[in-house]
Amino acid sequence: MQNSQTNPTLANTAQGVADRVKSSPTANAAANAVENAVQQTSHAMTDAQHKATSKLASFSADASDQATDALHSASKMMSNAAKSAGEIAENQKNAGADAMSYVATKAHDMADQLQGSAPQLSNTVHTAASGVQDASQQLRDTSLNDMANSLASAAKERPLATVAAAFVAGIVISRLFSA
Repeated sequence: MQNSQTNPTLANTAQGVADRVKSSPTANAAANAVENAVQQTSHAMTDAQHKATSKLASFSADASDQATDALHSASKMMSNAAKSAGEIAENQKNAGADAMSYVATKAHDMADQLQGSAPQLSNTVHTAASGVQDASQQLRDTSLNDMANSLASAAKERPLATVAAAFVAGIVISRLFSA
């Protein structure tokens, strides 16, 4: 195919066709209609793109807000659960301290009864009861976090003793529940 500059006849023919199309009212109207349709389609596509972008941004913001709300709710629930678990553990710790104090009081009462017949045994029971009473008070005064830290450090310092204590505690607990 030759370039229109190298073939003057082809260029003249193309120019002639273009002049006739411009001069033809029907062709000119059709060209204007096509141009208007192209412009309207372009505007409609731009509007649709803006609307879609806006809807997507709105949807994204809504989804982000909902995810943030869900995360906040889950965090609040976990916080409440941890607080409740802490309160339950604190109540159990205090109940254990109360039970120890009760046992110490009963041991002191028993030691008082033994004073006349077995004074040496009475003194030993009083000493043991006082130790239980002191442990009870220390249990009340110590926070759960401090207890956990103490247990962790004791386990690191004496791992064999920790395993042995866990074993003995397991046996005692299984006997208590099987009885």
